[in-house]
Amino acid sequence: MLDARGHVTWMNASAERLFGWRHAELAGRTLHEAVHARRPDGRPFPARECPLGRVVVTGETVQHHEDTFFHRDGTPVPVLCSNAPVRVDGQLAGAALSIHDLRLRRAASEAARQRAALEQQLVGIVSHDLRNPLNAIALSVQTLLRRPGALERELGLLRRISDAAARANRMIHGLLDFTQARLGGALPVHPRSCDLHALARQGVEELQAAHPGRTLQLSCEGDARGRWDPDRLGQLVGNLVGNALQYSPASAPVRVVTRALSAEAGDGVELSVHNTGEPIPEALLPHLFEPLTRGEGAARRNGSIGLGLFIVHHIVQAHGGRIEVQSTREDGTCFRVWLPREGAKPAA
Repeated sequence: MLDARGHVTWMNASAERLFGWRHAELAGRTLHEAVHARRPDGRPFPARECPLGRVVVTGETVQHHEDTFFHRDGTPVPVLCSNAPVRVDGQLAGAALSIHDLRLRRAASEAARQRAALEQQLVGIVSHDLRNPLNAIALSVQTLLRRPGALERELGLLRRISDAAARANRMIHGLLDFTQARLGGALPVHPRSCDLHALARQGVEELQAAHPGRTLQLSCEGDARGRWDPDRLGQLVGNLVGNALQYSPASAPVRVVTRALSAEAGDGVELSVHNTGEPIPEALLPHLFEPLTRGEGAARRNGSIGLGLFIVHHIVQAHGGRIEVQSTREDGTCFRVWLPREGAKPAA
């Protein structure tokens, strides 16, 4: 608390610890003189220039002002300050000043930032190094599968090993993309001329082979050629269609549509993936494209780690496109992706 001259009339114990002064020791002195009379670079800081001290002259209020005060021993103290005039019978009688020590907050924030960066780097390193032994497993299994005279029981075991290695490899690629997006801000893309129809057809055929009991329907309309990264768009198709297969009944079809759009409709191309079944919970919709977000049930049974839609979102962003989702019990769930024909920016 300050009086009309700016002198300290009261300090709580926290303020005394923060600055190393007892309020009795500041009698007849201003707080500015004790803790704020110089700038961080050592230059003098006149009281008339102090936005906090003007409150006792003009009644001016300052809110959430970041500044540097100094402890009695000369140690700089980053602070967040607010003040308010105190009036008695309408006359300016002093001011109340609240001060928050920013050191702990900044230290906690920096520690959290460093921890997050370390975790992301660790994920990238581990994911990268795991690919080599997995590739060796996959190649060895393929060699054994081609061996003549293998028993059906042996072939079944080898196929399960191959499927498990492929699933682990997909998880690793997802973790690598997650790390790249977190650390670099965008997924690298390498655009070249390609056809969205052909990419969708290839993706659907691969998933159909992996899910022979499911019905996948593909419809292609118009000219869907453009400049994109075909590997990334193949990944996008695989993630969206795979997601639809996970979260729909085994008897329900999954419909995939690629089509050219007119100038009035956006002058690009659109990919839509539709499935029926339980709708996405309304509470989950705002967080659907965040990392490590997944639904219950099917995702857990299929080993999902919740990065598929996060990566899809970043692929769409890297191509200058947009994605939206609608999900109701009556109409099912539909993901729509719009892409400009020349949207991909080459990786640096």
